[in-house]
Amino acid sequence: MIKLIVSDMDGTIVKSNLEIPEEIVSIFQSLIEKGIACGIATGRSFHSIRNTFKEIADDMIIISENGAMVYYKGKVLKTTTFTKEIAKEINEVTKKSDGVIAFSGVKKGYVFNGNDDVMHIMEHHFPDLECVNSFEDIDDEFLEISVYFKNQNAGDSIDLFEPLREHVNAVSSGSDWIDINVKGLNKGEGIKILQQKLGINKEECMAFGDNLNDIELLQSVGESYAVANAHEQVKEIAKHIIGANNEESVLNELKKLYSL
Repeated sequence: MIKLIVSDMDGTIVKSNLEIPEEIVSIFQSLIEKGIACGIATGRSFHSIRNTFKEIADDMIIISENGAMVYYKGKVLKTTTFTKEIAKEINEVTKKSDGVIAFSGVKKGYVFNGNDDVMHIMEHHFPDLECVNSFEDIDDEFLEISVYFKNQNAGDSIDLFEPLREHVNAVSSGSDWIDINVKGLNKGEGIKILQQKLGINKEECMAFGDNLNDIELLQSVGESYAVANAHEQVKEIAKHIIGANNEESVLNELKKLYSL
C-alpha cells in the first residue's frame, strides 16, 4: 500500500510553456484526505512551492532545492546550506560561462543587479527575488545555487564545476539550468528523511520525475514513474513510463490509480 507520493515540478507536472495545471492542488488535497503523505520534490525554492500550493502548503511534503530543505506538515525537518566561501567560488566559476547565477536563500532568492534580460525567468522560480550588488548585501544562508543559461547550453557547461566536486554536486535540471547543492545532497536523501520520520519503507512510496536531478528520488521509492519527455537515463531506472508533461500525465495517472 502506497503511503507517500511525491512529484518533481518542472518537466514533470509543469508544462513546457511553464503552465502549472490548476487541478494539482485539488488532487493533492484529495490524496491527503485519504491519509497519503504527498507533495513536491523539486529544484525550485521552498518559497516558490509554498506560494504555488498556498492552500495546502502546511499539510503537504515539500522537498525543495533538490533536498536542501525538507518540510512536512508545517515543520522544517532539515536544512543544508553552503558556506559563503564555497558560494563565492561557484560565482567565480560561473563567470567563465554565459550563465546567470541565482542564490536560493533560507529567507528569499537573490540575483546580482544587471541581469534584467532574464529577470522574468528568475522571478518565475524565485517569487521573493531581491537584486543585490554583491555578497556583502546578502544576510542569509544559501540552500542552493542555480545557474540559468538563456541559450540552453546547460549540459555543455556542467564540467566547469568539476574542480569543486569535493564540495558540491552540480546537475542538469533541464536544458537551460544547472542546480548546485552541497555534496551528497539530493531529492532521494530528502525522501529517506521522510521515510524514517513516518516509519514507512521504500516499497510504500511513489515518485514521478523527468531529469537527472530526479534519479536518486526515483531510486528511493518502490513505484517510480518517468514521464515520456524524460531524460533517457531517467527512463532507464524508472519502473513505469507514462505520457508527457504537456499531457498532464502525472495528474491523469494519480486520478486513475486513486479514482479521483
